Amino acid sequence: MNMVMRVLFPGQGCRPRRPQAHPASEPQPTRDSRKGTGLDLSKIGSIKVLEKAGAILDVLREQERVTPAELVIRLAESRTTIVRICETLVKLSLLEREPTQRVSYRLGLGMLELGTLTAERLSLRRVASPVLEELANVTGDSANLVVARGDTTVCLIRIEGDYPVVAKALREGGQLPFDRGGASQALLAYSDHDLQERVLRQLPATRRRHLRAKVQEIRTLRYAFSRAEFLPETAALGAAVFDAAGNAVAGISVSGILSRMADERIPELSAALLAAAERISRALGCTIYPVTEPDGPAEDR
Repeated sequence: MNMVMRVLFPGQGCRPRRPQAHPASEPQPTRDSRKGTGLDLSKIGSIKVLEKAGAILDVLREQERVTPAELVIRLAESRTTIVRICETLVKLSLLEREPTQRVSYRLGLGMLELGTLTAERLSLRRVASPVLEELANVTGDSANLVVARGDTTVCLIRIEGDYPVVAKALREGGQLPFDRGGASQALLAYSDHDLQERVLRQLPATRRRHLRAKVQEIRTLRYAFSRAEFLPETAALGAAVFDAAGNAVAGISVSGILSRMADERIPELSAALLAAAERISRALGCTIYPVTEPDGPAEDR
């Protein structure tokens, strides 16, 4: 109970080394080159065609539509180059060609989609980070958040707890299949039917039947328990996070080594996890938690 309340209501030195002077003619090594990756960002050039595409998009920041003739004047490029770049951006849905006698371009729906995704994920990170920090503090285990990317998930936030043995199964930016891991499974269980079916079709028959049953179990318990499914000797409990429209937009989890996820800890951990998922969901505008259960995937015939 104390753990749940804390989630719901969060209330030897060394002298710094003197920086070495670098000759003016020699650029200081970047972080990547110091790590031994062989990548010196100071020596990387730019791709000119991408710079030109960016310049076209910059023009459309200022005005609703633009013609090739206007772009020729603004960017001092040939009409052939301008049209080739614009038509490529049209294929990528970043621009739209207006159906008029005089050809003109405007921002495409792909830009809206990218902007919406960026805003959502920045908002999600801002809202979820302090809640997950509190969850990691009160449990001592790692707290994670994943979002969907196509038919997989990607870890957006990972905060390690203070328990000295840490499971390194997940890292920020790392991808995870939907059928492995507590956060991914919880997100899948409350995702739309089409996504569930796409994920299931990619699995062997035995694994597919197991995951169908797991989805039903998650919607009953409201959390997922993944044990040694991603890496041996690791486990996680996961729960879904919902937005104002009631859509599952993320999955969060508490993860660690198997011994940290012993049966006697599950009631306490799951309660703290669900409290954290509810806090994040309500901060995103969700008014009813948990959200009404969706229809599960159909049984295999």
